[in-house]
Amino acid sequence: MFFWPVMDLLVWGFITVYLQKTGTPAARRGYISTGLDEFLDILYRAQQAVTISFLEDIWARNLLNIFVSPIRVSEFVAATYIVGFVKILVTVAILAAGVVFYHWNLFQMGLPLIPFLPASC
Repeated sequence: MFFWPVMDLLVWGFITVYLQKTGTPAARRGYISTGLDEFLDILYRAQQAVTISFLEDIWARNLLNIFVSPIRVSEFVAATYIVGFVKILVTVAILAAGVVFYHWNLFQMGLPLIPFLPASC
């Protein structure tokens, strides 16, 4: 849960810093690449949290025990989503550190940033 977000932050952060220092037009694309990678990492963690939790119950042959218990399927799915949401919050907190460590100014891009805002909500 901590390793891959930190690795993404380090790799894409250093690439963006390098592109900024070269002063080429690719620096803007570095911001977009970093932002998209972080957004996709958040989506990946959300998807992984839900599916891996269900698969672990199948692999351990524990699914029968869960459905024999008084828990309903909706409660099982809701609990899985809540655990996934907590993992997303941890991932977002780690990736938000990039703004602090790399001194990224999110508003530097200006109007080209607007189409990406609905996708991040």
